[in-house]
Amino acid sequence: RVHLNEQKIIKKAITDEERKMNKDQRNEAMFKFGYAIVDGHIEKVGNYNMEPPGAFRGRGEHPKMGKLKQRVAPEQVQLNMSECSRVPPCIVPGHAWGDVRHDPQVQWLSQWKENINNQVKYMQLAAQSSFKGKSDRSKYNKAALLCENIDKIRDSYKKKLKSKSLETKQLGTAMWVIDRLALRVGGEKDTDEEADTVGCCSLRVEHLHFDPNGEGGDNCEIELEFLGKDSMLFKQTIDFGAAMYNDDNGMGTTVYQNFKTFCKKKKPSQDVFDSLTPTALNAHLKEIMEGLTAKVFRTYNASKTLQDELRKTEDLVSWKRLTAAEKVVE
Repeated sequence: RVHLNEQKIIKKAITDEERKMNKDQRNEAMFKFGYAIVDGHIEKVGNYNMEPPGAFRGRGEHPKMGKLKQRVAPEQVQLNMSECSRVPPCIVPGHAWGDVRHDPQVQWLSQWKENINNQVKYMQLAAQSSFKGKSDRSKYNKAALLCENIDKIRDSYKKKLKSKSLETKQLGTAMWVIDRLALRVGGEKDTDEEADTVGCCSLRVEHLHFDPNGEGGDNCEIELEFLGKDSMLFKQTIDFGAAMYNDDNGMGTTVYQNFKTFCKKKKPSQDVFDSLTPTALNAHLKEIMEGLTAKVFRTYNASKTLQDELRKTEDLVSWKRLTAAEKVVE
């Protein structure tokens, strides 16, 4: 920390001329390494700088926090390019690239394996590239397809909510949670290797607090508290008896009763959805609609909400444009 603070002070103390020189050097590196020719088009590269060695931080309370990230040697790096391209020379004296591939079926430009989690890292095209645009278009096309089938899908999982089969009831409840609360599917984690993050299928009894304010009676509130993706805290009190979850046969109170049943006589460390696996849930989603995932539900619901809010704004603007006489007629 002391070293980092010193570096900040040094950066602030440099002259305008030095600052301009540093900017010119960054631009020179960007123009040299920051672009690639793909299918005859110039595309911007996302991450062309190799991460330097240092202490691993991770997200949240990562079990491997503090371990040393080793320097990546050129021999660990694989390049991917067309057969007719000139292989860029390795600028590190005495070293050479580990491998050169010519695979047009993948989008990565280079890859290497880091030593902390033994995961493969990639150099990819930037978010502004046409490939990313195609990916986004595909994502929203799936959400549009879901829009055409959403009523049928909701009718299907609502029937499952009252099933006598525990497995079917848990499947219907998980579908409701993914649709209405925008939770991810979740999966089993090796907490010795990665942070204990949670999704729908991996919810434990300790993550649910019934009637958190102690109101008693017909209270249908549950406080959900857990670490989601990237160890971001999800802490929200859901009133399953509220109109927003019960209007138009929303069945929020039924979901609340199901949660009470799933948690009954269980220890805090036990799974809420003990009869449902992420594999079974994902397989069910794909049976309903090709390419359907929990992410598609989130994209659809977020797009629908934005569309509805924009329509309200448009209606308000149109209303304000009316004269007083026109408003009376309206």
